[in-house]
Amino acid sequence: MTEGRPGLPLELRFTVLDLAGKPLKDATVTLWHCDPLGYYSGYLDMDPDEWVATATPEGVTAVEWDPPATDDSRFLRGTQPLDEQGAVAFSTVYPGWYFGRAIHVHIEVQVGGEDFWTSQLYLPEEWNKFTEKLPPYNGHSTLERLTNDCEPRLQMPGFHDTIVGLEPLTPGSPELGLTGSLTLNITRT
Repeated sequence: MTEGRPGLPLELRFTVLDLAGKPLKDATVTLWHCDPLGYYSGYLDMDPDEWVATATPEGVTAVEWDPPATDDSRFLRGTQPLDEQGAVAFSTVYPGWYFGRAIHVHIEVQVGGEDFWTSQLYLPEEWNKFTEKLPPYNGHSTLERLTNDCEPRLQMPGFHDTIVGLEPLTPGSPELGLTGSLTLNITRT
């Protein structure tokens, strides 16, 4: 799902089950995340190093969580069906970061074509530190990366379970890529 975007190769595998531990039937998983410099497809005109908020004469009133798209670019987004065991795999690149957020991946599960569960997954801080030193991630010119311990969502109950364990694709050579897996037991949100 890279569509040619540069970055550290990242293989993500998920098993998605219901709360009883059974695979969901007729389900798909959608992932999306920003590129190494914090840009999302469809939003290339938005500077990832700047706070996005709604300004009024009275001051800044709200963050725009779902701003309108600025362009028709499409990268680092993908949808795949779960197999019979509830498993799915994605080949992507390690995400970057943007103002006010720790490194994360958005995930959405659809069942029978309907939205079923949406959340965000995080990556271990040790690999975030490793990756931020590599090109093109080290191309951020003005923004200091928010660490996991400062990410508000990771301080909420249950969210610490959304950190994906990672290891090098090739033992001893993490610069060649990382792989991770996570089992998610979910219910409709």
